[in-house]
Amino acid sequence: MQEERAALAAFTALTDLMGNETDVLALIRQAAAVLAEAHDMDVTYSEREGEVFRIRVWPPDFPADLLAEAQAGYRPSDPGFEEAQRTRQSVFLEEIKGHPNWRPGAAVYEAVAFQPFFQGETMTGMLIMAARRQTHWSERERAVFRAVGRSLNLALERAEGVRQLARSNAELQVAVGELQAFAYSVSHDLRTLVRRIKGFNALLRNRLTDTSDLKTEHYLSVIDDAATRMNILIDAMLDLSRTTRQPLRLEEVDLAALVTSAQLELTSEDEEQNVEWRVQALPIVNGDRHLLRQVMVNLLGNALKYSRLRPHPIVEIWTEERPDEWVILVRDNGVGFDPRYASRLFGVFQRLHHE
Repeated sequence: MQEERAALAAFTALTDLMGNETDVLALIRQAAAVLAEAHDMDVTYSEREGEVFRIRVWPPDFPADLLAEAQAGYRPSDPGFEEAQRTRQSVFLEEIKGHPNWRPGAAVYEAVAFQPFFQGETMTGMLIMAARRQTHWSERERAVFRAVGRSLNLALERAEGVRQLARSNAELQVAVGELQAFAYSVSHDLRTLVRRIKGFNALLRNRLTDTSDLKTEHYLSVIDDAATRMNILIDAMLDLSRTTRQPLRLEEVDLAALVTSAQLELTSEDEEQNVEWRVQALPIVNGDRHLLRQVMVNLLGNALKYSRLRPHPIVEIWTEERPDEWVILVRDNGVGFDPRYASRLFGVFQRLHHE
């Protein structure tokens, strides 16, 4: 009874560990300890290295000659390995002592069980439980070995997923850094070209001061305006690059105060535009103050821009509460857009109007 309680405690500890541990060998050592505690067996784990499986985990009293053989590597065609790989299931071999196909070091064992582990179609590891005194496996022993194998397999898959995610994140950080460097390099080169365009355009305008050719003046203005817009686009590209790399700084944000601040900034830029603001009561939300303000400035700026030709521009702002979020809505009586292109509305540098 005491042995049963100890085995149950060990299995519970293994279950807890599997929910949090991502170190593969730590998981396997704990699984080996559970099996050894429950059955008084030698439990080992071998991992694939090329065309052989080399031992990675073994008990303190593991036979030296068998350890040397296991470190040299098991072959996929060795007893137990071949059947486990073919069936992808636990394999239980009994009365093996004296069998001609077994390696000399295995002569101390009477029965051996194998639990394979796979990644896709490739067998990557093998958990082995070996008995020195008993020649057969009871149904209870088989059930426990299979249960531990299934649990360990799930834990190994989760750990591999975590490792792959960590690798992907590391690669992403490298790619983001390279993209950032590229953006700064390109922006510097573009700014140089834009400055030269504006500079030579100004020189050309000075040389043509005596002319009354309105078409020439129009062409020069188009060049200057295009260069100015190019500078704005470069600034936007750099701002976007910086913003996407900054961590969110969450805090309580008063939306009413934030909208008022955005209104003041935008109306001071165009004091002649007589806008009717319809702002409903706005809540305090949890978010990044700087980013939320940028969003509001962009949304309200677009509303003003595309309603400026109306005799009586109207901009409405309100919120709707959802189970886990607040939705902020902005509506204006401007020119609107074709609903067919709604999916492009928030795409980076996308335009639904030619201006």
